[in-house]
Amino acid sequence: MKFAASSKIFWDYSLEKTLQMVKQIGLDGLEINCRPPHFQMEWTEKEYCKIASIAQELELEIPLLSGYMGAKRGNDSEQKEFDHILEAAVHLNSTYIRVQVGGPNAFLASDEDYHETARWVNQCAYKAKLVNKKIVIEMSNGTLVESADDALKLLSYLSMDNVGFVHDAGNMFISWVDYGAESIKKLGDRLYYVHAKGEKRTDKLGEPGSFASETIRGTEYFVQSMLESGEVDHNLVFQALVDQKYKGWITLECHAPFPPFKRVQQDYDYVKNLLSKLDKVSAEE
Repeated sequence: MKFAASSKIFWDYSLEKTLQMVKQIGLDGLEINCRPPHFQMEWTEKEYCKIASIAQELELEIPLLSGYMGAKRGNDSEQKEFDHILEAAVHLNSTYIRVQVGGPNAFLASDEDYHETARWVNQCAYKAKLVNKKIVIEMSNGTLVESADDALKLLSYLSMDNVGFVHDAGNMFISWVDYGAESIKKLGDRLYYVHAKGEKRTDKLGEPGSFASETIRGTEYFVQSMLESGEVDHNLVFQALVDQKYKGWITLECHAPFPPFKRVQQDYDYVKNLLSKLDKVSAEE
């Protein structure tokens, strides 16, 4: 497995400084969220080559460019945004591009919602395949893809074979769907990427890092947390990844209200310790 941090955690720092901190933590790469200050739609090849050069000097990869386009099913503006990010992926040697699929929640969605979304995703995937890139869709509450079953449903509408999914146990916890071994097994070779972050349920807003979300149980409240202190059982996730011999990328994207460097370092230490325990148990067996 390779580990990256989400650049969104480091919004208050330049991209160059962010890369330096990621290297200091000991990670393998940085997932760039395609929003200012870490990404500008006006950037040209010159800016991308500068970023690529800094990453190369630090021996870091930029595996995923996380786009935010797709909620409107790929209108002209979103198509233009995708094309720009695709160009960036070529210069930054990024394998994956995230596109959005929008809502409604999967339990409220119609077949037509999936059909319209598949048209948009297929268009992106076709362009991406021309330059040997892959499209990823993140499992996220409030969208058409909240669970592994939802992912497979969307997949049945797709004609392109370079589309996969981002397994995000934190998001899936919010959605009241299975995020353990069975979900990972169902995705099979369409499990392209993994996100890891902590979440907890709470009874009200107000605490730092708290937010509201509409789920199958109505409006619920959550608090962003560290992996170790959250309610999401990442032991299940990493055990399943080890069992499935997952060799891909995992992005740590903790949004708990702590200093960026500290939270990423703490979550990374937690994951390394967890994997070490899993390896030890496996060796004893």
